[in-house]
Amino acid sequence: MDRTGRQQTSASGVRRTPFIAVGVLVALVGALLSPLPGAPAASARPAPDIRADLVALRGALPPTIAIKAPANGATLDAGRPNQFRAVVYDDGRGTPTITWRRGNGAVLGTGNPISAALPPGAHEVTATAVFPDGVTATDRILVVVVNHAPTVAITSPRHTSWTSCGWRGVVRLTGHRAGRE
Repeated sequence: MDRTGRQQTSASGVRRTPFIAVGVLVALVGALLSPLPGAPAASARPAPDIRADLVALRGALPPTIAIKAPANGATLDAGRPNQFRAVVYDDGRGTPTITWRRGNGAVLGTGNPISAALPPGAHEVTATAVFPDGVTATDRILVVVVNHAPTVAITSPRHTSWTSCGWRGVVRLTGHRAGRE
């Protein structure tokens, strides 16, 4: 699971956490840079090829995608476009195509970020990154979409007044609304 409690799943079904992979990378780089006990002084050793080691490490890490907005468990407004944004951690495989879907498989859009409106209800939103070599990475969140109906109040005529308009008369009503559009 990542920091938000979401699990990452590869196309092969292997679950992984992107932040652990980054932590492993940092630990390996630190190990490469630190001298070994009993090793000769730094001036006597040849300088390690850190760049080549980092390229090799980066190539060994799996690509990952993490949905950043909206947050997992967020409540969204029905009928309004919401921004969906993800961060892709690649391993030098090239620029992926990102497809966004909701739980029923309907495509919300492609690209990053996208703007999409969801109908009221609970939805699983999935972002899938497909890299040029065919490798995929997926992340999922759950959101709840609610319909906040506006409140309407008639302010004139007052509820204590009586208006007689006859058979074809017109009564002018005035009021206001509160809440969302």
